[in-house]
Amino acid sequence: VDQFTKERQSVSAAAEDERGDDVSSAPIVVLVNTLLEQAARQRASDIHIEALQEALRVRFRIDGVMYTKHKYSNELTSAVLARIKILSGMDISEKRKPQDGRMTYFVDGREYDIRVSVLPTTYGEKCVMRLALKKSLSRNKSTLGLNPDDMEKFDHIMSYPNGIVLVTGPTGSGKSTTLASMLDVINKERGVHIITIEDPIEFYHPHKKSVVIQREI
Repeated sequence: VDQFTKERQSVSAAAEDERGDDVSSAPIVVLVNTLLEQAARQRASDIHIEALQEALRVRFRIDGVMYTKHKYSNELTSAVLARIKILSGMDISEKRKPQDGRMTYFVDGREYDIRVSVLPTTYGEKCVMRLALKKSLSRNKSTLGLNPDDMEKFDHIMSYPNGIVLVTGPTGSGKSTTLASMLDVINKERGVHIITIEDPIEFYHPHKKSVVIQREI
């Protein structure tokens, strides 16, 4: 059954490529693309697509606060979720188990890495998409916004040969960016061996300039 499902998905994907413009102009495709573009332009960190009893609700998390942006007929739920699953490499036939995936999307010439989580609920599946601008994770420590005293503490911490650093904060506060900057400080070709264990990998350190080995769990 699994093999049949995979083959059916492969055939569907191939057919979609052949249709080209017809697919890109389909109403559901346009709807999903519009949601992604709106969220990126409004600097939303997350898109929540929620199946309710009488509607399909779309909310954006902006600066840590949830805002209801759209409500559609709940008849669109299956089609919208199927489109998102295709984009993020999920099994479109599975609706009873949680799934995770990811996709890359370009808005206004900027590349976004989007992590996708789908969870079955009472009236259909709920989908959460986490948007991260790829370049924003790769930052020098000087761009983190630390004042001189805190930067001195930062450098002092990074000079330790061992230890544990806890980075905490709400969504969009800069945790992953801070960790990527810390890795950049110690990421030297000589003298270090770095392995990360992540769930999931949010920023891929380029191998040409890095000795970081990343592991997703």
